[in-house]
Amino acid sequence: MAPSIVVNTKVSCARRLNLGATGGESIPSAVVQTALNVLSYNMNLTVAVQAPRVRVSLSPEKVVYEGQWTMCLSKVIVMSETKACSVHV
Repeated sequence: MAPSIVVNTKVSCARRLNLGATGGESIPSAVVQTALNVLSYNMNLTVAVQAPRVRVSLSPEKVVYEGQWTMCLSKVIVMSETKACSVHV
């Protein structure tokens, strides 16, 4: 996946955020979740990068979630309609 550049459309030529990563199949979800943490949840970049993430693996079918999640979210992931299993990383 190529690096992503988020621009500020209200200010001409103003970049808002540049993101990229290494790590194979987890790159797209990590980049999107980090961007959402910064842009939607107003986290600073360091906190956004360190925040736990969720990734869906297609083969084998499973949901992988990092770090500390609430028990409620953990149950939702395990009981999802995709019948995915949860794995702590």
